Amino acid sequence: MNHGFQWIEVAAIVGALSCAAHAGTVELDLPVVRDATVYSENIDGANGVGTAFVAGRTNMGAIRRGLIQFDTSVIPEHAVVLSVEFSLTLAQTNAGDQPMTLHRVLEDWSTGTSASGGGQPATATQDDVTWRYRSYVASDPTMSPAWSVDGGAFVKQPSATSIVGSDQVEYTWASTPALVADVQSWREDASGNRGWILVADKGGTKRFFSSDDANAMRRPRLTVMYDIPCPADCSPFIGDQVIGDGAVNIDDLVGVINAFGAEGPCDVAPDNGDGTYGNGVINIDDLMAVLNAVGACP
Repeated sequence: MNHGFQWIEVAAIVGALSCAAHAGTVELDLPVVRDATVYSENIDGANGVGTAFVAGRTNMGAIRRGLIQFDTSVIPEHAVVLSVEFSLTLAQTNAGDQPMTLHRVLEDWSTGTSASGGGQPATATQDDVTWRYRSYVASDPTMSPAWSVDGGAFVKQPSATSIVGSDQVEYTWASTPALVADVQSWREDASGNRGWILVADKGGTKRFFSSDDANAMRRPRLTVMYDIPCPADCSPFIGDQVIGDGAVNIDDLVGVINAFGAEGPCDVAPDNGDGTYGNGVINIDDLMAVLNAVGACP
């Protein structure tokens, strides 16, 4: 009897089971990389690590805009982004209902250590973004790389719009094809991720809580839903985060072997028809799903 051949058959079956069990659609809150506010009345003013994130126009005509960038690298390599929602919690305002638009930024920017409550800018420190400069050089501001357009270079067509009122609650910029395209492109090419800028140049100002606020529940959120189009490519993974390698292969089979009879990322069958996969346990259904999918992912 060829025991080696039998072991390979069992390994293939168990491995397939493990791979077939992961959820196809995943919801994930992305971490903020940086956020900042820039102020039109002070080209050397900044707010890189303050607790406020501000956009709008003051009673004196000064404009504030908020820049924010999220870490899209946490989205798995082969994921297809389905929806993107951006949320901010309002801290203070001097205006009622006001449209606020989110635009994709076109040039790199950075933050330093300046901190303001939002009403007035702090003095820019090394690397701060300002109305005039993308990355402030404190020792010689004239050497600072400037925006190609004062106030930030960004795509004129907004990626999303939301009406923000006066209630101190969370406001959401609902998913749009443009938001989805932004995040998908940044996942595929991280060098293009320069984040968004929040613009509301007419009306009053809105002060939101920033990523530096002590209360994590009030910080900016980017909620992304994505699908893994090749669910049987369920290994390697870290915790419940599927990484995959673009093909259904021996790694996935081994993953099934190690998790057979349990829950895990390789619970990929059946296809529940609602964007999710699996039935809570890695079993023969998952085995067949993986065996039928062996090869490169589409």
